[in-house]
Amino acid sequence: MKGNWATMAAFVAIATMTASAAGATALPAGATTSTTDVSVDWKITGDWGTGFQGSVRVINNTDQSIDPWSVTIPYGNTLSSVWDASATPTTTGYRLAGPSWSKSIAPRSSATFGFLGSSKGTPLVPTSCAITTGTCSILGSDTLTEEPVIEEPVIDDVVVPTPTPTPTPTPTPTPTTPDTGTSAAAITVGVKVTSDWGTGRN
Repeated sequence: MKGNWATMAAFVAIATMTASAAGATALPAGATTSTTDVSVDWKITGDWGTGFQGSVRVINNTDQSIDPWSVTIPYGNTLSSVWDASATPTTTGYRLAGPSWSKSIAPRSSATFGFLGSSKGTPLVPTSCAITTGTCSILGSDTLTEEPVIEEPVIDDVVVPTPTPTPTPTPTPTPTTPDTGTSAAAITVGVKVTSDWGTGRN
């Protein structure tokens, strides 16, 4: 019994590695799928008027691998650059296919690619699609799909009190003696003895 479980685990690991190497993304359990064989989830992630950017997920809703995968869409705008897929112009739009390193989509899995385009005034999301064998449907709309913006917390303004200025003391004036305008006159007294009679002087 243990040997059977080991063999089954090894088989699952090899299958997972093979799907990853093929560039396919397995759909999550319980995911809602379309009634068509292939769904094209076309999202516009940037639009600046004359140009736009988008991301596309091609979903295999069947229980069989699609190898190689390709989707043809009528499209009036110009795809100027495509990565993780090839884009071949047709008379009415483009044929989109898997790149050389990831040509297949496993059952219930998907492949994703991105693009840049220039607007010609027609809807940015195609309205229909076609595959070689089976049915195809378009998901998505022209509504711009933006990344969620995380708002930073707003901190209330802190009121800093204005410091009260320290009063500067006023110096007390030094009193001065008023000038009366009168100056002391110098007086010289001269004493001269003119006679002396012993008991007195003159």
